[in-house]
Amino acid sequence: MRIVIGEDLFLLREGLVRLLTAHGFEVVAAVASAPELLRALVEERPDVGIVDVRLPPTFTDEDLRFRQLARRRQPAVHAVVFFMLDVSGSMSDRDRKLAKTFFFWVVQGLRREYRSMETLFVAHTTEAWEFNEPDFFQVSGTGGTVASSGLAKVREIIDARYNPGRCNIYLFYASDGDNSVSDAADARGGLTAIAADAWSGIAKQELTLISQRT
Repeated sequence: MRIVIGEDLFLLREGLVRLLTAHGFEVVAAVASAPELLRALVEERPDVGIVDVRLPPTFTDEDLRFRQLARRRQPAVHAVVFFMLDVSGSMSDRDRKLAKTFFFWVVQGLRREYRSMETLFVAHTTEAWEFNEPDFFQVSGTGGTVASSGLAKVREIIDARYNPGRCNIYLFYASDGDNSVSDAADARGGLTAIAADAWSGIAKQELTLISQRT
């Protein structure tokens, strides 16, 4: 992960650099003023910026104007959001309603950050399928739960349709928490494969997995 630091206090700035570097992060710039920070954001295109909210040259509302400018200068990125739902026999109507509410608020939050966002819906039992949104919340299944089947379907869709270097990929999963004991290793491997896709390409991407236990 590439990081830019904006902090005018020398000891604090250098302390942050040493701390982050010691934990394996790459600090690509550490600056002491707002103009330097803006230049670093534009030139370095970091994954994360750690910024003193009262960075010089002033302690006025110039700080707010600067932060708005810095944010505008960052390119808009397309988001691809996967919603994965366990629809096995153990999932009740209450579970599905909780999942729908959870997914709804996720979308509202992400739409504030992206002008371009695509949502995809995957349901699974021991097998997995892609659905449109209306059918996604109506589908129900029987039998057991194999989470890796859903993760494999997500990976299949990414490979077929998306360049992970050009979009931010999010995965949100709702389940009652049950999964076949024999599937633990495959599920872990499936998630690792998606993470590898999401972090490959010309720009590091974000993979957010939130497992909602209903």
